[in-house]
Amino acid sequence: MTNDFALLDNISVTYYYGGFSVVDENITPMSEARDFPSPDISLFSKIYLITEGSYEAVFNGMPRTVKAGDFLLLPSGVEFKFGDSFKKFKQYWAHFNIPFLDDKKSDFLASFQTEYLYHVSSRADMKELQKIFNRLISAGNQDTLIAKFTTKAYLMYLVAYCLNSLKATDITSSASFVKSVTNYIYNNIQEHITLTDLADHFNMTKEHFIRTFKKETGLTPVQFILNKKFEIVRGLLNNTTLPISNIMFNVGFMDASSFSRAFKKFAGCSPSEYREKTPSSQSFEEEKARLKNSDQEEQQ
Repeated sequence: MTNDFALLDNISVTYYYGGFSVVDENITPMSEARDFPSPDISLFSKIYLITEGSYEAVFNGMPRTVKAGDFLLLPSGVEFKFGDSFKKFKQYWAHFNIPFLDDKKSDFLASFQTEYLYHVSSRADMKELQKIFNRLISAGNQDTLIAKFTTKAYLMYLVAYCLNSLKATDITSSASFVKSVTNYIYNNIQEHITLTDLADHFNMTKEHFIRTFKKETGLTPVQFILNKKFEIVRGLLNNTTLPISNIMFNVGFMDASSFSRAFKKFAGCSPSEYREKTPSSQSFEEEKARLKNSDQEEQQ
């Protein structure tokens, strides 16, 4: 499989525009303020740094309160709208693209597993970020070779700061994210794995983990976990002499009736009905390793 970090050799940076906005409901009409800035969500990635005040925003249909000190990093596919409730706020902003060179419609940022919102708690960091934004905006307004180079450099600095602060999952691509989740499931297959366990392990909220995982696999985490567990169960039923009760415990089930019902939903029959082949002497660990290796080969 291609090294994920090789992707860094195949990206470009396009800065469109940026600025510093001062919005006051007593001066700026509500509708006008809500529409500013108004990028096409299918074309731009966006960064916002709020320095004063607060406002309601909507990310992919979910309302959030954005306040002074918040830093937003939004890939191009994220729908971002201003809400109806605000009084005053000030913020820096920039619209840009970082696509892969071989696919101009792709978005480098969309391949990272991150939250969109981060709060800058350090005053020193806030001053540094405002300084970088000012330099970015200044360079972006100049039409010289050095200014264009400087603009890209400052933009990449801001993006790198966001990804580091937002605790991107080991700064890995989506394929590696699914692979990492799969490995975690196999390594903890004998436990009752909860969404909280997974979200905490990958430094995400449960809501963000579910949304991201379903986007990448088409399955909820619970469905994916059960599929992996029952792939092992199916192999153990066919290839080992282990009693069904032992197999049940090996994949984290404590109750025989719930195990049987869940397996029947997966395979269409009960565990005992499924065990039709002549069992071999293969062990639980061998079967788990075989399926894990098979998964890794498919992902490569």
